[in-house]
Amino acid sequence: MNELSQQIIRSENYELNYYPDITFIIPAYNEEKRISYVIDDLSNYIGKNKLNWNIITSIDGTDNTKNIVNDYSSKYNFIIMDTSKSRSGKGNAIKRALINHSSILKDFVIFMDADNSIKFDEILNAMNNIENNDVIILNRYCKENNIPFLRKFLGRVFNLITRGFLRLKIHDTQSGYKIFKKNIVMKEITKVGLDNAFFDISLLYHVKNDNYNIKEIDSKYEYNKDTSFHVFKLTVNMLLSIFAFKLRYSNLYEKIPEKIKEKLLEIFYKVIND
Repeated sequence: MNELSQQIIRSENYELNYYPDITFIIPAYNEEKRISYVIDDLSNYIGKNKLNWNIITSIDGTDNTKNIVNDYSSKYNFIIMDTSKSRSGKGNAIKRALINHSSILKDFVIFMDADNSIKFDEILNAMNNIENNDVIILNRYCKENNIPFLRKFLGRVFNLITRGFLRLKIHDTQSGYKIFKKNIVMKEITKVGLDNAFFDISLLYHVKNDNYNIKEIDSKYEYNKDTSFHVFKLTVNMLLSIFAFKLRYSNLYEKIPEKIKEKLLEIFYKVIND
């Protein structure tokens, strides 16, 4: 916060009742068709309101996303680009952004998808709850949102499994839109070992295990048909990840010989990365 902490930040539909310093982290894998919409919204808003915010875009993939973001970065000094030569997963993209650029992170860190499926107004609305909470999740699974049946069904089933095995009572662990206090996300990210789709659950598990407060805010979500969703592969990966995660934090894990642990991990990472 700074001397402008009482300034009211307004958008078309919502207003932010105080002036936080924010870093946005956008993991992007082959997002050349959509990344401009997100960066335009953010950069225009930051420039118009003269905000002390920045954007870190963490890029994997082989399309033109890197060149597009590089153009923005050349134009705006608050846009930073982090790249990887190969696809390393959403979790790794976020961790790279946090660790490689820790010195420029603001008071609050917001993860957001590159597909613009939750509009910036919704993020501002959610930010009004952060002072009394440690983490905010923008929940997509509310009645007003038109999410395809299969995706919603699998999301609900996986959520039930997560609640049963990990006691993590969160409706939308996989939401790409999350708000963290910087000190908390930097503390908990060091405990997260998985970079696949289970990254979100692992991070939230450690946050909850350290007794930080997590709040979900129902948000308007626009399903994007271009979003890749490999049902079988994702389901297998997530179930394997739950099993491995549960085993890792059980009393049984310490009793397993080191050579067997190494072999199990080798098999696990081969399956989820194939």
